[in-house]
Amino acid sequence: MKVSLVVFLTLLVIVIAAKWYCLYLAYNYLDSFMLPFKIMESSMTIGVFAYRFIVSAFVVVTAIAFAAGSSAGNLAKEFPFAFRAAAFCRTPMLMFIVVPLSFIVRLYADFQIHFDLMFPASDGTHEDRVQNIVNQMLDW
Repeated sequence: MKVSLVVFLTLLVIVIAAKWYCLYLAYNYLDSFMLPFKIMESSMTIGVFAYRFIVSAFVVVTAIAFAAGSSAGNLAKEFPFAFRAAAFCRTPMLMFIVVPLSFIVRLYADFQIHFDLMFPASDGTHEDRVQNIVNQMLDW
């Protein structure tokens, strides 16, 4: 295997493992803090129901992203396998990695802009500038 394909597959496995771990944490959070609410007269708590719903929605959205966004079938067989695999995974990677990271970076930038506007940094020369204006007013 080429190094680029190994790196790509390793990153894909890490992302999938991180997603499953986040879903596992969400399940534990929901199951430990929600009241045991019976759904359709079964012994399933609302935490288990929410976990199953989240996992099912994630699987369906991922399957739709792979099916609808994949253009790897149109590529000729002369292209390297790593290139065709990257084309196949392009839409899910955009949906689950690039767009959320872009959103987080945008939120951070907006927060930083608003913070800088609300609390401007002082260079310590405010008193000097005020004194300069006071002197000009007195001289006038």
